[in-house]
Amino acid sequence: MRRSPPRLALGAALPLLLATCRDDPVGPARGGAAYLAVQPVVTSTVDLAAFGLTADTIRLVVIRRPADTLRALTVFFDPDSSQIRLAADVVLRATVETLTVHLELRGGGFALFSGTRALEVRAGRPGAPQQIPVTYTGPGSTVTALTLTPRDTVLTFGDAFRFRVSARDASGAPVTPFYVAWSSSDTTGLRVNATGLARAPSARAALTVRARAPSGAADSTPVTVIPVPTVLSVVSGAGQSGVVGIALPQPFRVRVTAGDGLGVKGIPVRFRALTSGGAAVADSVVVSDTGGNAQTVATLGSVAGSQNFEASALALSPASFSATALAGAVSTVTSIVTASAASVLSGAIATLTLRAKDAFGNSVTTGGRAVVFTTTGGTSTGVIGPTTDHGDGTYTAPFTGMLAGTALTIGATIDGNPVTTSPLPTLAVLAGAVAQVVVTPASAALDALGLTQRFSATARDANGNVISGQPFAWTSDNTLVALVDPSGVVTAIGNGTATITAAASGVSGTATLAVAQIVRSVVVSPASAALASVNLPQQYGAVALDGNGRPVAGQTFTWSSSDPAIATVDATGLATGLAPGSVTITATAAGVVGTATLSVAQVITSVVVTPASATLDALGLAQPFTAIAQDANGNVILGRSFTWSAAPAGVATIDPVTGIATALANGITTITATTGGVSGTATLSVAQIVKSVVVSPASATLDAFGLTQQFSAVAQDANGNVVPGQTFAWSASPAGVVAIDPVTGLATAVANGVATISATMAGVSGTAVLSVVQAVGSVVVSPATATLDALGLTQQFTAVAKDANGNVVPGQAFTWTADNPLVARVDAGGIVTAVANGSATITATAAGVAGSAALTVAQVVKSVVVSPPTATLAGLGLTQQFTAVAQDANGNPVPGQAFTWASAQPLIASVDPNGLARALAVGTAFITATTGGVSGTATLSIL
Repeated sequence: MRRSPPRLALGAALPLLLATCRDDPVGPARGGAAYLAVQPVVTSTVDLAAFGLTADTIRLVVIRRPADTLRALTVFFDPDSSQIRLAADVVLRATVETLTVHLELRGGGFALFSGTRALEVRAGRPGAPQQIPVTYTGPGSTVTALTLTPRDTVLTFGDAFRFRVSARDASGAPVTPFYVAWSSSDTTGLRVNATGLARAPSARAALTVRARAPSGAADSTPVTVIPVPTVLSVVSGAGQSGVVGIALPQPFRVRVTAGDGLGVKGIPVRFRALTSGGAAVADSVVVSDTGGNAQTVATLGSVAGSQNFEASALALSPASFSATALAGAVSTVTSIVTASAASVLSGAIATLTLRAKDAFGNSVTTGGRAVVFTTTGGTSTGVIGPTTDHGDGTYTAPFTGMLAGTALTIGATIDGNPVTTSPLPTLAVLAGAVAQVVVTPASAALDALGLTQRFSATARDANGNVISGQPFAWTSDNTLVALVDPSGVVTAIGNGTATITAAASGVSGTATLAVAQIVRSVVVSPASAALASVNLPQQYGAVALDGNGRPVAGQTFTWSSSDPAIATVDATGLATGLAPGSVTITATAAGVVGTATLSVAQVITSVVVTPASATLDALGLAQPFTAIAQDANGNVILGRSFTWSAAPAGVATIDPVTGIATALANGITTITATTGGVSGTATLSVAQIVKSVVVSPASATLDAFGLTQQFSAVAQDANGNVVPGQTFAWSASPAGVVAIDPVTGLATAVANGVATISATMAGVSGTAVLSVVQAVGSVVVSPATATLDALGLTQQFTAVAKDANGNVVPGQAFTWTADNPLVARVDAGGIVTAVANGSATITATAAGVAGSAALTVAQVVKSVVVSPPTATLAGLGLTQQFTAVAQDANGNPVPGQAFTWASAQPLIASVDPNGLARALAVGTAFITATTGGVSGTATLSIL
């Protein structure tokens, strides 16, 4: 931020007269004295005095573009001046010239305002001053935002305080240096000097301080002037009560007042808790509002009882608050569960207790909660009786032990929520005297002799609790069925049922064992056998065994053959061979099977192939063949696999396993099937038949008459294979579009249209499509060249489109263009109008193809006009300037003409080569200007 001593302010506009003259001998021959008056105009009102600024220097720079500095002047002036005259020689190159004028209004070493404008300098008397807008460009010209600090300031009577200000541009970047002007909403109550220093008055006031930059950016902040505070008093909030750890319903409120009894704004008030145990306030420091009030919300500590708070400000006597903290809601996190003992005998009673506490561990002294005691973990069991509410936060319930086991964890729920205080108590149930013996399993079955079954026994008291460490005596009531050892392991001896008994302390328990052999396997003998021919017998036998491999008596067997066509077996196990092959002989008892194998042999003497002959009419077609093997009597021998072959090779291939033959070429081949060294044959003939004709290409397009397209054809069988050696007849329809050679298939375009091309042989035809669509290959514009000798004259051009062979393509629309519209214009109909002298290419475009012609415009002088047409001179020696203009046939000026001037009466008036006539004698003279053989005349009268 910059500040300057006071200076005079800049006016809105300051006229400046600049005189320029052409005294340079190298200047244009037709130049003259030129004057320019300029006036800088400030585009936005800026009170420079408010910023301690004034403009006392002007800098003027005159530039001939692009970068020729003609003059650069710096002039000091009285800020109260209304006009400054500057005289300077400037070399003009023409009677009228455009120069760039740059102005700077400076002050304090800075260019405060600047502006540049291109101005026209003309020979002759000066006109009205031409304005050059200037804008503020001094320090801080880019400032778009100011920020005043501090905000919302409070001052006591007579205080001095300095405000600070920072500046940023449109992008948010800091700006330095910059000027700033300070002001107050009440300059009589609060003044702010040029450095931002303010002094408070001795009376209460609410003011606004404002800072403003020359760019127009500004910021302001409120200022409150207050007296010195004298009293801090309680307004409300004392004497409340609430639950521990919870905010009080009403805030603590105090008021800061001065000697006049009114509130004092802006005083920091500190609220704090004086009681330990977690008491707190929402904010440690609160600033008083416009009425002097400050308040905060207090939260009670975790300890029930009286709690104290204090508010203090400056050196004033503090204000005190007190509140009563009550125990909170019952908490499942802090409430305590206990048991009257760590263990209890089965049938005895222990007391369970819950002491209710709040979240901070304060004892709750009221009842009314739904408390349910629970057990988890352990293997002991018991019954919990109903809960008693003692009304003082204590709850109890009886626990009656049932089944003995490991210790249970005692818990409780309060209103359905489990107590999580750790550790929870444990309670174990202990067992009593033996009252029963339980043998497990209660029953068992063994399905094979020699198998064993382990029994175990458990002693329990009257409530079913297990009594460990008891010895047991084991016995079996049927030793022909089962034997039992001292550890309770029983062994199966024979089929039947036995009762197994375990006794301890005079108390017995029993279990039942059943032994019933189950067939687990069947053994057939002999395990394998072979028959040398069909219809021979083979006797088989079978034995059933249990899981330990011991025979199971009294079993009936069912016999079967895996393939009765090869061999059969009767109910006694007698098998008979019927055909060559191998079968499995099966004996089944009680759902269990045993097997043996039987082989029957047979000799092959011949092979028969079916069909004996076949014909395929297309390559790639398949013919399946089958074969059977026979013995000497012609009986079919089943289950034989054959190897297939074809000879000679090249006519067909055959799958060596499946016997499927595939045609490869025309001819005859022999198909052979072989098994066991014996073969059989069949005949396969391949003779292609034409089923279709394919013409290539399938479609084609010719874009000019006379062009040709070669078509070709291929004959194919039913599988699309080529049938060689075929001759085709060619034709085209409809007639008139193309002509086609009936032998070679060469088609020639005749007219636009679509024709179907056909190739035929043996009554089978194939087709293709040939389209004839002329394409524009060239455009011819007529006439090829033309010349117009006057502006405004027209020339009609026409265009014709042709294909690649030079045939006319009818029905084309053309787009007309001229490459030099400054010389000639062309309309959509090809009519060209002369605009200016020069050459132009006229182009017609159709379907993207263009043709062009050349047009030359060269004006020919048809008349000369002299101005003024008549003139009068009232004395000898006086002069009259005449000018001449050449025109073409349409009256348009023809530029660049040199004129020859002559006087028909040279004794009365003379005329120089520039058309300046001088009076020599009284009378009338005719002044003539001639160019290109064409003349124009004016009349000069001399009095």
